[in-house]
Amino acid sequence: MHEAEHHDVHRPSHREGSCVCRLALQLIEDRPPIDELTGREKEVLALLGGGLTNRILARKLGIAERTVKAHIAHIITKLGLASRLEAALIANVYHELICPERREAMERSVAFGKPQT
Repeated sequence: MHEAEHHDVHRPSHREGSCVCRLALQLIEDRPPIDELTGREKEVLALLGGGLTNRILARKLGIAERTVKAHIAHIITKLGLASRLEAALIANVYHELICPERREAMERSVAFGKPQT
């Protein structure tokens, strides 16, 4: 077997239903219970979506690095995720539900009957 053929054998195909595209779409289709997160966990999640390290997150929030790790562990558990990467994806896909400024703007626009942007 040629090396190229060998790699194709182990690469999931779209027909198998296990490709990365399908996993990403599942995250989008199944809205996670973001309302179960505390305010601080939402802050951590929003920053996590920017790809920041735990050390930088800790500095930005003025907390210990191990506290950041604990928040991330709680976020992953509460949202039923498998990894930090999934949490970062959720942070980007559902940013408007996590970011306090964006959420307040959306609530104001709904209250005044303005369309959401």
